[in-house]
Amino acid sequence: MEKKSPLHSNHAWLTGRETNPESSAYGEVIVPLINIRANPGSLPERGRTVGRLPHGTRVDILDHKWDSSEERYYYKISANEIRGWVPESFIAWDWSCFTFLGSLQPPDACRELDVNAGYAGMELLMKQDRIAVVTEGDPKDFDSIHTAAYRYLRRIIAAQTPLSVVALQAGFSYWVEVPMERGEAGRTVGFMELESKDPLQVTTDDIQTAQSLVPLMAQVPYLDLALRDLTQALTYRQHALILLARAIESIENFFGPLAQQRRGIGKEKLMRELLDVKKSDVEYITKRANATHRRHASPNGTEKALDKDELAECFKKTSNIIVAFVNFLESFSQEKKGKSENNGACL
Repeated sequence: MEKKSPLHSNHAWLTGRETNPESSAYGEVIVPLINIRANPGSLPERGRTVGRLPHGTRVDILDHKWDSSEERYYYKISANEIRGWVPESFIAWDWSCFTFLGSLQPPDACRELDVNAGYAGMELLMKQDRIAVVTEGDPKDFDSIHTAAYRYLRRIIAAQTPLSVVALQAGFSYWVEVPMERGEAGRTVGFMELESKDPLQVTTDDIQTAQSLVPLMAQVPYLDLALRDLTQALTYRQHALILLARAIESIENFFGPLAQQRRGIGKEKLMRELLDVKKSDVEYITKRANATHRRHASPNGTEKALDKDELAECFKKTSNIIVAFVNFLESFSQEKKGKSENNGACL
């Protein structure tokens, strides 16, 4: 049964944002360039691709047609000398620029920051301890947009922790929406300079390196978890050992499926072999974490702070294991990409 066409106006915007809450990329722009087809409907009737237009492109609506086999509308659009059809899932009738504003703690550690980075349709700006994530989208998708912006910020903060050994805390204080309505709109976000003399610093290079890890964190949740636990360990020192051990456990779990294929070897041993990690380094952390667990579980347990040099060594060894994991993932990704390209060359 044909549903009523949501034809609100003669203008709309193209959107490639993921709005399925079950998706790991919820709220991110996963289709930055949208294919415009010669005809409406399912393949092969849809025909060739006549062009590609970026997410956020304002388009003129020329026609619409119901496709009964897919039970959705297709819209004929025109923009930038490209004319063709797209399914309704790529059409947004309203469009806004969203700016999420917040701050970083501790502020004195951030006085050298001056960052402009981007990922999945979001732009991250940092000026000393002030932060902004700027993006565009359909106002009805605000919840997913907010989720994606916060997740991106959280990943950047977690990924820089091993580089600076500063556990930044960040959050959004408020947000601003600027409706595009029917015209073109620009955006400007800026921050005033601050002065501070604190020796602990997070550098722009730290953030830029962290930015390079965000796609890998999105693909490998175990890396995301490990870096987050390391950040939490720096923030909550009384629970640091447990959190550091949990970070290593996350990495071990990544190797679980592969260990099942190799009978007679556990995931922890396989992790050490593939990452070239010493058994003594893993045991150094896990033994101290287990001792902390036992003290907390005992009714007669007393708080006993770990020697600061030992704690520093635990942080160092955990960071080294995470770095080895990142190097392994990047090497594995490059190897997989090379095989894919070679296979493609034979077709």
